[in-house]
Amino acid sequence: MTRNPTQLALKDTGIKPWESIINKILAAALVTSLVYLAEKLLIQLISINYHRKQFNAKIKDSKHNVYLLTLLYDASRALFPAYCNEFLEEDYTINDSINISKLGSKNRSHRRSGSATPLRLIQDVGRFGDKITSAFGNVAQEITGKQVFNPDSTHSVVVEALEKRRSSEALAKRLWMSFVVEGQEALYEEDFLEVLGQNRREEALECFAALDRDGNGDISLDEMILTITEFGRERKSIAS
Repeated sequence: MTRNPTQLALKDTGIKPWESIINKILAAALVTSLVYLAEKLLIQLISINYHRKQFNAKIKDSKHNVYLLTLLYDASRALFPAYCNEFLEEDYTINDSINISKLGSKNRSHRRSGSATPLRLIQDVGRFGDKITSAFGNVAQEITGKQVFNPDSTHSVVVEALEKRRSSEALAKRLWMSFVVEGQEALYEEDFLEVLGQNRREEALECFAALDRDGNGDISLDEMILTITEFGRERKSIAS
Protein backbone atom coordinates (compact mmCIF):
# COMPACT_ATOMS: atom_id res chain seq x y z
CA MET A 1 0.00 0.00 0.00
CA THR A 2 2.90 2.39 0.69
CA ARG A 3 5.35 1.26 -2.01
CA ASN A 4 3.20 0.80 -5.10
CA PRO A 5 4.32 2.65 -8.29
CA THR A 6 1.89 5.53 -7.78
CA GLN A 7 3.05 6.22 -4.22
CA LEU A 8 6.71 5.91 -5.24
CA ALA A 9 6.17 8.39 -8.09
CA LEU A 10 4.57 10.80 -5.64
CA LYS A 11 7.35 10.05 -3.12
CA ASP A 12 4.61 9.48 -0.58
CA THR A 13 5.63 6.22 1.11
CA GLY A 14 4.69 7.05 4.67
CA ILE A 15 2.08 5.03 6.54
CA LYS A 16 -1.16 6.94 6.85
CA PRO A 17 -3.32 6.66 9.98
CA TRP A 18 -6.05 4.60 8.25
CA GLU A 19 -3.39 2.24 6.85
CA SER A 20 -1.99 1.73 10.34
CA ILE A 21 -5.49 0.77 11.58
CA ILE A 22 -5.91 -1.75 8.72
CA ASN A 23 -2.46 -3.14 9.51
CA LYS A 24 -3.50 -3.79 13.10
CA ILE A 25 -6.78 -5.39 12.00
CA LEU A 26 -4.97 -7.71 9.57
CA ALA A 27 -2.40 -8.68 12.20
CA ALA A 28 -5.16 -9.47 14.71
CA ALA A 29 -7.03 -11.48 12.06
CA LEU A 30 -3.86 -13.47 11.29
CA VAL A 31 -3.28 -14.32 14.96
CA THR A 32 -6.95 -15.23 15.42
CA SER A 33 -6.87 -17.45 12.32
CA LEU A 34 -3.77 -19.26 13.58
CA VAL A 35 -5.38 -19.86 16.99
CA TYR A 36 -8.58 -21.06 15.30
CA LEU A 37 -6.60 -23.36 12.99
CA ALA A 38 -4.68 -24.85 15.93
CA GLU A 39 -7.95 -25.42 17.81
CA LYS A 40 -9.57 -27.14 14.82
CA LEU A 41 -6.53 -29.36 14.27
CA LEU A 42 -6.57 -30.38 17.92
CA ILE A 43 -10.31 -31.14 17.81
CA GLN A 44 -9.83 -33.12 14.58
CA LEU A 45 -7.04 -35.20 16.12
CA ILE A 46 -9.15 -35.90 19.20
CA SER A 47 -12.11 -36.83 16.96
CA ILE A 48 -10.03 -39.18 14.79
CA ASN A 49 -8.58 -40.89 17.84
CA TYR A 50 -12.01 -41.22 19.45
CA HIS A 51 -13.64 -42.68 16.32
CA ARG A 52 -10.71 -45.03 15.76
CA LYS A 53 -11.14 -46.47 19.25
CA GLN A 54 -14.93 -46.44 19.00
CA PHE A 55 -15.03 -48.29 15.69
CA ASN A 56 -12.32 -50.72 16.78
CA ALA A 57 -14.61 -51.72 19.64
CA LYS A 58 -17.65 -51.88 17.33
CA ILE A 59 -15.78 -53.95 14.75
CA LYS A 60 -14.59 -56.38 17.42
CA ASP A 61 -18.13 -56.70 18.79
CA SER A 62 -19.54 -57.23 15.29
CA LYS A 63 -16.95 -59.89 14.46
CA HIS A 64 -17.62 -61.62 17.77
CA ASN A 65 -21.36 -61.62 17.09
CA VAL A 66 -20.74 -63.17 13.66
CA TYR A 67 -18.52 -65.79 15.32
CA LEU A 68 -21.28 -66.67 17.79
CA LEU A 69 -23.86 -66.90 15.00
CA THR A 70 -21.45 -69.11 13.06
CA LEU A 71 -21.26 -71.50 16.03
CA LEU A 72 -25.04 -71.62 16.28
CA TYR A 73 -25.55 -72.06 12.53
CA ASP A 74 -22.95 -74.83 12.48
CA ALA A 75 -24.81 -76.58 15.30
CA SER A 76 -28.12 -76.05 13.49
CA ARG A 77 -26.78 -77.63 10.30
CA ALA A 78 -25.44 -80.54 12.33
CA LEU A 79 -28.95 -81.15 13.70
CA PHE A 80 -30.76 -80.36 10.44
CA PRO A 81 -28.59 -80.60 7.28
CA ALA A 82 -28.77 -77.82 4.71
CA TYR A 83 -31.86 -77.96 2.47
CA CYS A 84 -33.56 -80.59 4.59
CA ASN A 85 -37.36 -80.77 4.42
CA GLU A 86 -37.80 -78.99 7.77
CA PHE A 87 -35.93 -75.84 6.71
CA LEU A 88 -36.00 -75.97 2.93
CA GLU A 89 -37.49 -72.49 2.41
CA GLU A 90 -35.29 -70.89 5.08
CA ASP A 91 -32.13 -72.37 3.55
CA TYR A 92 -33.06 -71.15 0.08
CA THR A 93 -33.63 -67.68 1.53
CA ILE A 94 -30.41 -67.71 3.59
CA ASN A 95 -28.36 -68.71 0.55
CA ASP A 96 -30.29 -66.44 -1.78
CA SER A 97 -27.76 -64.42 -3.82
CA ILE A 98 -30.50 -62.92 -6.00
CA ASN A 99 -33.29 -61.00 -4.30
CA ILE A 100 -36.23 -63.16 -5.36
CA SER A 101 -39.79 -62.62 -4.25
CA LYS A 102 -41.17 -64.53 -1.30
CA LEU A 103 -41.69 -68.19 -2.13
CA GLY A 104 -44.81 -69.96 -0.94
CA SER A 105 -47.62 -68.72 1.24
CA LYS A 106 -47.30 -67.07 4.63
CA ASN A 107 -48.36 -70.25 6.46
CA ARG A 108 -46.21 -72.54 4.32
CA SER A 109 -45.08 -76.00 5.32
CA HIS A 110 -41.41 -76.97 5.38
CA ARG A 111 -41.68 -79.25 2.34
CA ARG A 112 -40.58 -78.95 -1.28
CA SER A 113 -43.35 -78.07 -3.67
CA GLY A 114 -44.09 -80.29 -6.65
CA SER A 115 -42.67 -77.93 -9.27
CA ALA A 116 -39.56 -75.81 -8.95
CA THR A 117 -39.70 -72.16 -10.00
CA PRO A 118 -37.23 -70.89 -12.63
CA LEU A 119 -35.51 -68.73 -10.02
CA ARG A 120 -35.14 -71.71 -7.74
CA LEU A 121 -33.58 -73.65 -10.61
CA ILE A 122 -31.13 -70.77 -10.99
CA GLN A 123 -30.35 -71.06 -7.27
CA ASP A 124 -29.75 -74.80 -7.69
CA VAL A 125 -27.28 -74.04 -10.47
CA GLY A 126 -25.63 -71.52 -8.14
CA ARG A 127 -25.40 -74.18 -5.43
CA PHE A 128 -23.72 -76.53 -7.90
CA GLY A 129 -21.25 -73.76 -8.78
CA ASP A 130 -20.58 -73.17 -5.09
CA LYS A 131 -19.84 -76.86 -4.63
CA ILE A 132 -17.29 -76.73 -7.45
CA THR A 133 -15.72 -73.60 -5.96
CA SER A 134 -15.63 -75.26 -2.54
CA ALA A 135 -13.93 -78.31 -4.04
CA PHE A 136 -11.13 -76.12 -5.40
CA GLY A 137 -11.03 -74.34 -2.03
CA ASN A 138 -10.59 -77.64 -0.22
CA VAL A 139 -7.73 -78.61 -2.53
CA ALA A 140 -6.09 -75.22 -1.91
CA GLN A 141 -6.58 -75.69 1.84
CA GLU A 142 -4.83 -79.05 1.71
CA ILE A 143 -1.88 -77.46 -0.09
CA THR A 144 -1.59 -74.13 1.72
CA GLY A 145 -3.21 -74.95 5.06
CA LYS A 146 -5.51 -71.93 4.65
CA GLN A 147 -9.21 -71.77 3.89
CA VAL A 148 -9.83 -69.82 0.67
CA PHE A 149 -12.89 -69.05 -1.50
CA ASN A 150 -15.24 -71.46 0.24
CA PRO A 151 -18.79 -70.13 -0.25
CA ASP A 152 -20.24 -73.12 1.60
CA SER A 153 -18.34 -72.42 4.82
CA THR A 154 -20.57 -71.56 7.77
CA HIS A 155 -18.89 -68.18 8.26
CA SER A 156 -19.40 -67.20 4.60
CA VAL A 157 -23.08 -68.18 4.72
CA VAL A 158 -23.70 -66.19 7.93
CA VAL A 159 -21.92 -63.08 6.63
CA GLU A 160 -23.86 -63.22 3.35
CA ALA A 161 -27.14 -63.75 5.17
CA LEU A 162 -26.59 -60.65 7.32
CA GLU A 163 -26.32 -58.51 4.18
CA LYS A 164 -30.10 -58.52 3.65
CA ARG A 165 -32.99 -58.25 6.08
CA ARG A 166 -34.94 -61.11 4.52
CA SER A 167 -32.07 -63.59 4.73
CA SER A 168 -31.24 -62.36 8.26
CA GLU A 169 -34.81 -63.15 9.33
CA ALA A 170 -34.60 -66.59 7.71
CA LEU A 171 -31.33 -67.26 9.55
CA ALA A 172 -32.93 -66.23 12.86
CA LYS A 173 -35.94 -68.49 12.24
CA ARG A 174 -33.74 -71.45 11.34
CA LEU A 175 -31.63 -71.07 14.47
CA TRP A 176 -34.59 -70.54 16.79
CA MET A 177 -36.66 -73.41 15.43
CA SER A 178 -33.62 -75.71 15.41
CA PHE A 179 -32.96 -75.28 19.12
CA VAL A 180 -36.37 -74.70 20.71
CA VAL A 181 -37.93 -77.59 22.60
CA GLU A 182 -41.20 -78.78 21.09
CA GLY A 183 -44.11 -77.10 22.81
CA GLN A 184 -42.00 -74.24 24.20
CA GLU A 185 -42.45 -70.59 23.16
CA ALA A 186 -38.92 -69.43 23.95
CA LEU A 187 -35.28 -70.49 24.12
CA TYR A 188 -33.43 -70.79 27.43
CA GLU A 189 -29.82 -71.16 28.53
CA GLU A 190 -30.16 -74.91 28.91
CA ASP A 191 -31.22 -75.17 25.25
CA PHE A 192 -27.95 -73.56 24.13
CA LEU A 193 -25.95 -75.73 26.53
CA GLU A 194 -27.66 -78.84 25.24
CA VAL A 195 -27.00 -77.98 21.59
CA LEU A 196 -23.40 -76.76 21.91
CA GLY A 197 -22.42 -79.17 24.68
CA GLN A 198 -20.75 -78.71 28.05
CA ASN A 199 -17.32 -78.47 26.41
CA ARG A 200 -18.50 -75.16 24.93
CA ARG A 201 -20.35 -73.96 28.00
CA GLU A 202 -18.76 -70.49 28.00
CA GLU A 203 -19.53 -69.92 24.31
CA ALA A 204 -23.09 -71.18 24.79
CA LEU A 205 -23.64 -68.66 27.60
CA GLU A 206 -22.11 -65.90 25.43
CA CYS A 207 -24.50 -66.80 22.60
CA PHE A 208 -27.47 -66.65 24.93
CA ALA A 209 -26.37 -63.33 26.45
CA ALA A 210 -25.80 -61.79 23.00
CA LEU A 211 -29.27 -62.79 21.78
CA ASP A 212 -31.18 -62.11 25.01
CA ARG A 213 -31.18 -58.35 24.54
CA ASP A 214 -33.81 -57.58 27.18
CA GLY A 215 -32.10 -59.81 29.76
CA ASN A 216 -35.30 -61.52 30.88
CA GLY A 217 -33.82 -65.02 30.73
CA ASP A 218 -35.54 -66.27 27.58
CA ILE A 219 -35.45 -65.58 23.83
CA SER A 220 -38.66 -65.44 21.83
CA LEU A 221 -38.73 -65.84 18.04
CA ASP A 222 -39.48 -62.13 17.55
CA GLU A 223 -36.57 -61.19 19.82
CA MET A 224 -34.27 -63.55 17.90
CA ILE A 225 -35.28 -62.01 14.57
CA LEU A 226 -34.93 -58.46 15.91
CA THR A 227 -31.46 -59.12 17.36
CA ILE A 228 -30.00 -60.87 14.31
CA THR A 229 -31.34 -58.26 11.88
CA GLU A 230 -29.80 -55.63 14.17
CA PHE A 231 -26.45 -57.41 13.82
CA GLY A 232 -26.80 -56.99 10.05
CA ARG A 233 -27.65 -53.30 10.35
CA GLU A 234 -24.63 -52.73 12.61
CA ARG A 235 -22.35 -54.33 10.02
CA LYS A 236 -23.74 -52.03 7.32
CA SER A 237 -23.36 -49.00 9.58
CA ILE A 238 -19.73 -49.82 10.33
CA ALA A 239 -19.02 -50.37 6.64
CA SER A 240 -20.59 -47.00 5.81
